[in-house]
Amino acid sequence: MRVPFYLRPGKPGDRLRDDLSAPRLLVGVATEDFASAWERIYHQQVAQHFRGLGLRRDSARRAASEAISHTRQMSRLQIPF
Repeated sequence: MRVPFYLRPGKPGDRLRDDLSAPRLLVGVATEDFASAWERIYHQQVAQHFRGLGLRRDSARRAASEAISHTRQMSRLQIPF
């Protein structure tokens, strides 16, 4: 299975809505390869955020794991209408 996404030029903070006419490239990535790489990158970035808040490396890694777990639990909640 492949996951499609658009690759667009930009800088941090750019939003799709700000320039809908910017060039983009549709990329398909195999989920088996992408999932493990994404998990590693995501965890590193969240840990880096916690390091920026002043946590030591080991504490930042634990906090990142807990934050990711908590975020995923919250995203599974469904609010009835």
